[in-house]
Amino acid sequence: MIKSKIVLTLIFALLSLATFAQPTYINIDIEKKYKDAKELFVKEQYALAYPLMKELKMYYEDNTISNHTYINDDVNYYYIACQLKLKHSVAEKEARRYIEVTANEPRRQLMSYHLAKYYFLNDDFSNAINYYERAGLDNLSNAEIADAKFEKAYCYFNLKNFEAAKPLFQEIMQMQENKYFIPTNYYYGFLI
Repeated sequence: MIKSKIVLTLIFALLSLATFAQPTYINIDIEKKYKDAKELFVKEQYALAYPLMKELKMYYEDNTISNHTYINDDVNYYYIACQLKLKHSVAEKEARRYIEVTANEPRRQLMSYHLAKYYFLNDDFSNAINYYERAGLDNLSNAEIADAKFEKAYCYFNLKNFEAAKPLFQEIMQMQENKYFIPTNYYYGFLI
């Protein structure tokens, strides 16, 4: 009987040790969903990133901003950028507000780029030009810079400001590997 108590105590002790084991990093990484959503955004999978960002936006509420400011800023940025990419009706208003209130200048410029592209895709050329100007080029990738230059030139072309469009088209004509190379040559042909 004593042996069975000792054996049971030993088994119980061994089983209870497993419950005190250290959890793996994957299980305790509270920012995993944020990282996954950001990765989806970078891969241009906006329809998949948006629901995760929406959930994160509710989790990281604005009234808890002091606890995790950097995540709040990033979640807001990606959430609104996803809305623009998915052409949600409230996206334009939220992007404009974000640009007005954020203190993070690189994020403000990137949001201006996304908003300019949104206007460009909706044929609102004067607003697109305005936000392409605000976006600057410092925080854009080379591909985004080339896209912005062509799209801005196209906006100027449609607004019949050919003098402003011509030098931008000329820059894109130097990049034969660019997706806008052929359309650039087409529109530039009208200008000479």
